Amino acid sequence: MKAFGATSLNGHITSQSALKTRAKVFGEDNLVFFDHYTGKHSNKSYSELLKEENPNVNVVVDLKPIDTSTWKRPERVT
Repeated sequence: MKAFGATSLNGHITSQSALKTRAKVFGEDNLVFFDHYTGKHSNKSYSELLKEENPNVNVVVDLKPIDTSTWKRPERVT
């Protein structure tokens, strides 16, 4: 992602498994949450959102502090 100039990653999260995956890949401390409907910053923490069955938040990840140099590029499917 960073190799292509990306500085952040945004996404709508609607399940605990998607939330856990983001935290595993990018780190819990690198996730910033926003209310999906209003776009306002959410005061909920990662652990609080894990308690919700359907979190329904937007998550922004700042990629600048994350070292992705060891990540392998996916193989191209033709």
